[in-house]
Amino acid sequence: DITVAQAGIRGGKTHVGAFKQIIRAIHDPCELDETHLVGSPTYPMSRVPIDKIFKLLYDKSIFPICPLIKFHRSTRTFALHSMGGDITRITVVSLHDPDRIRGIKAKSAWLDEGAYISREAFDIVQGRLADCNGPLDITTTPAGYNFIHDLYEKAIEERDEGIPLNQRTHRFIHWASFENTFVKEAGFKRLMAGFDARTYAQEVKAL
Repeated sequence: DITVAQAGIRGGKTHVGAFKQIIRAIHDPCELDETHLVGSPTYPMSRVPIDKIFKLLYDKSIFPICPLIKFHRSTRTFALHSMGGDITRITVVSLHDPDRIRGIKAKSAWLDEGAYISREAFDIVQGRLADCNGPLDITTTPAGYNFIHDLYEKAIEERDEGIPLNQRTHRFIHWASFENTFVKEAGFKRLMAGFDARTYAQEVKAL
């Protein structure tokens, strides 16, 4: 299954993606040769999901006992305790040069700011999921008519055909920045005043 969550800036999409990938990893532990994959468009941008994962793992309101065993800096891999006591993993990669991940076997994948990765990278990530037929989540702000738009059209087609939600292979979720109630409304009013209509629609309304 492929699920795309398209939201505006500061909409909380990275928080949602990181939380879902942590929960997925600890409830569905990977084998020794697998990992739960996280991809970002560039190496510097991959610091964002890493920082978010760390923040969530150490949030005692979510995890009274932190499941983190170790973070391997060389491979950017989180080793975690699963719910059953096994060791599970989350690995964060840059997709700037997607051929470098061809040796990875992924149990699941989450792509942050997915609209800014190449179609080639997207296809290679899907190949990493082939052995396990694992789920793929994408969180992103919109960036023109690229492969994310193709996924949107497939999701709409399945919806219009009346396919039940739990049987669809493509799902699309959308929300605007100001629907994140944890961000002050005044900030978005400032953006409305500073952005032209097209930029505001893309960056804030996520259209």
